[in-house]
Amino acid sequence: MRVPQRVIWSEGMFMSPQHLQQLDRYHEGLLEARLSALSAYDWGVVSLEIDERALVAGQVRVQRFEGVLPDGLPIAFDGAHPEAPAVRPIEGYFAPTQRVLEVFLAVPAERDGSPVVAPSTVPTQGMRFFTAQRAVVDAAGGAQDVAVAFAQRHVTVLFGTESRDDFEAMKIAEIVRDGAGQLAVRAEFIPSIRRIGASSWLMGSLRRLLSLMAAKQNSLSEQRRQRDAATVEFTAADITRFLLLNAINSYLPVVNHLCERGDTPPEDAYLFLCQLAGALSTFASDAKFSPTTLPKFLYTELQTTFAELIERITVLLNLTVREQYIVVPLQSREDGLHFGKLDDERLVRGAQYVLSVRSQQPEQTAAEQIPQLSKIAAWSDVTSIVQSALPGVALQVTYRPPPEIPPRAGVLYFMLNQSGQFWRNVSGEQTISIYLPPPYDPANIKLELLAIPKPAAAQ
Repeated sequence: MRVPQRVIWSEGMFMSPQHLQQLDRYHEGLLEARLSALSAYDWGVVSLEIDERALVAGQVRVQRFEGVLPDGLPIAFDGAHPEAPAVRPIEGYFAPTQRVLEVFLAVPAERDGSPVVAPSTVPTQGMRFFTAQRAVVDAAGGAQDVAVAFAQRHVTVLFGTESRDDFEAMKIAEIVRDGAGQLAVRAEFIPSIRRIGASSWLMGSLRRLLSLMAAKQNSLSEQRRQRDAATVEFTAADITRFLLLNAINSYLPVVNHLCERGDTPPEDAYLFLCQLAGALSTFASDAKFSPTTLPKFLYTELQTTFAELIERITVLLNLTVREQYIVVPLQSREDGLHFGKLDDERLVRGAQYVLSVRSQQPEQTAAEQIPQLSKIAAWSDVTSIVQSALPGVALQVTYRPPPEIPPRAGVLYFMLNQSGQFWRNVSGEQTISIYLPPPYDPANIKLELLAIPKPAAAQ
């Protein structure tokens, strides 16, 4: 921290330019001291744009920039601004064997006891500022404009292979060669930013994370037990699923806010994501997912920080809560036949099978008709059963499915009778066919075959 020294004013003193210069230094130092006391990260990029077309031509041109250098000097310019740095050709600085070329934005460092302003109207080597004369209107209404000399920042672009000893510099980009050998900005690199919106890669990663969280939330919500359309219930077996749903629901609005408001400081975003990762790690048994192993916040290595953190959250979201039942995939045909294979290795010890049906018919009507109209058998038997009007595997409606299956409003459940020759054929072939005629054809109903595996002790 630069400690500001107050200028002492006294009556009759001879005032020189140095007095006013030191007065400026005092106020600048005071502001810097106050800001650095409030935040350890009071510098960085606010917005940045690098000209992609110039890059294709082998040049680096910073088209737009807004930010603060580590020593507290604010910089803001666009392509037409007099402080915009000169275009730098890359040739000679990026060897064919070099993987990445670092790009820095720099201003000559301020040295105590040395002049910092060049009288020239063009940038001078080693000078922090150059002079610009502008006519200024009298704000109090005077008729005559007065020429005032302003200090323009001497901003320059430096490459990673160049010395930065005499500069205040900040890394803003990395240049790489793409698959075709063309120069391109490395999208994954995140400079030290004051707002997360300054990194398109970070914002894109947060939006993908939000989409994944929404999909997981929707999946868990659909698995809740529903007594009716307005009542949700759960058993002891559902506690893990509900706690996971609670964790996602708690942080889904936070991540959504981060995606909508790009002005959030990166440290705040990091803390929010760490809380989400910590909550999700509750459901991971592997010690490598312990909250103590989360990546540290490194302001000068934000790409590493956020890439590892978002990857950890993605892995934790993809960890599934072990279900107590298996959904047997069914392929439906327009003629009312549904085919499935019972070849899941978890079904080797046997299982209890439940057919869930969501139809457009009144619930009581469907409960009475479906057991009478359905034809269930192995693939090899279903054609003869349908043609000869044999019953096949019997169905029995149950208004309370087994506790392993979360009931949903508007869905009927039927138990499959696992006895008789037709079922033995299903079990032997490990195939199943379900036939339902209109009005229960595939266009009007949704079928799911659910299997509850028997535990090892039940063999």
